[in-house]
Amino acid sequence: MGGIYIHIPFCLSRCSYCDFYSVTDIRLKEEWIRALLHEMELERDFFKHKPVDTLYIGGGTPSLLTQEEIIRLIEKVKSIFQLDDHAEITMEANPEDLSPSYLQQIRESGVNRMSIGIQSIYNRYLTLMNRRHDEKRVREVFKWIRQMKETEFSIDLIYGLPGMTQEEWIQTIREISELKINHISAYHITYEKGTELYRMIRDKKLNETSEEESFNQYTVLITQLKENGYEHYEISNFARKEQYSRHNMKYWTGEQYLGFGPSAHSYDGEKRYWNKPDVHQYIKLFGGAQLPDRSEVKKHKGMEIINEMNRWNEYVMTRLRTQWGMNRREITAIWGAEQWNYVRQKSETYIKNGDMKITRDRIFLTTRGLFRADGIMVGLFNEMR
Repeated sequence: MGGIYIHIPFCLSRCSYCDFYSVTDIRLKEEWIRALLHEMELERDFFKHKPVDTLYIGGGTPSLLTQEEIIRLIEKVKSIFQLDDHAEITMEANPEDLSPSYLQQIRESGVNRMSIGIQSIYNRYLTLMNRRHDEKRVREVFKWIRQMKETEFSIDLIYGLPGMTQEEWIQTIREISELKINHISAYHITYEKGTELYRMIRDKKLNETSEEESFNQYTVLITQLKENGYEHYEISNFARKEQYSRHNMKYWTGEQYLGFGPSAHSYDGEKRYWNKPDVHQYIKLFGGAQLPDRSEVKKHKGMEIINEMNRWNEYVMTRLRTQWGMNRREITAIWGAEQWNYVRQKSETYIKNGDMKITRDRIFLTTRGLFRADGIMVGLFNEMR
């Protein structure tokens, strides 16, 4: 089944680490919604009448939308695409936008899974990241999560922050684990060029956490969550009772997905498409009284045809992120038995140094390998027999 992603390009302020596309002028919201609904109309044949079983509303800050606006988006998806009755409908939210009444409204609008960007439980790190919430709001959100039994929750955390101690990280994991939610995502802080945090590191106003300390925090994360019943199924993702993010699994297993909104990407199995990260251009293109001409839309979309080398590189990049790794049957079916034998040979160095493991049917990364995954993946890119 297919998946749909909707990018909400609005934030009230920029987090110091974030390089996702967003703007702070929320006065554009109504024009953007009109444009978004038009873009959906133009893509009604994308899945060729196959059902859709995940809808992910991300951003940006989706929790800036009202209940009525969320309903408009979901109902439009239902009217155009075959949204499965048991579809996973996820919405990202920031703690400062939440309240018991808003959470209930979101549930009533059709969202059955909330992904909440807690990031940290400590004020000094929230301030460093320029988050709008504080420790007090974090504890309030924890209380509301415990009260809402009908909605699935996922929480996002960030580790490796400058100055973060092992004790602070252990306490963070302990408090999140006590919520007994079914999904947790934890990401190492990155310093993306152009962000405020990048400039602070560049100008030596902050010092990066050492690789050793970062690895220690990653190891603690994996160990403690495992002890609390979480399965480490992807580099940064943990689930209880196999409650994986069904939408994100589509990215990691090569399924079709369709993205709407500025900067959103789509993949049909053969080609990748994307909208330019420009909300003004997006509104101009899709926001008129009539649907735009398809040829005009095509001019403003990026496109890449996936050749065999790109297909192999993407396979390596996505499969090695997961606990299942690269599969012999998949590789043999697509590229032949020689490719499986070849990649086994190319993996020997990583197996010997403890970054990889191999069985009869799969090659996968160890905990150490997952922490160093980017370099290992690059080492296997473009390696086709």
